[in-house]
Amino acid sequence: MERVWYRVYFKQRLWEYDPVTNSWQQKADFGGVARQNAVGFSIGSKGYIGTGRNPAYLKDFWEYDPTANNWSQKTDFGGTARAYAVGIYQ
Repeated sequence: MERVWYRVYFKQRLWEYDPVTNSWQQKADFGGVARQNAVGFSIGSKGYIGTGRNPAYLKDFWEYDPTANNWSQKTDFGGTARAYAVGIYQ
């Protein structure tokens, strides 16, 4: 995940962009329900998407492993379901 960018569209599609080759490649579809206004971040080599809405507010969390090209569901967010969440940790 260090040299590429990922984008998940509302219809659960995951795309990987490689700036070196200036090309996009479709990856495994997002494992949760389609959503908008979710939070996304990475830890190490894995990506995470959670919360958001469709149209109800959601609290589930998912992990993407680019090496295995698969999604796995994680423990739900501990607070109330929400969208538009933002967090920064340094």
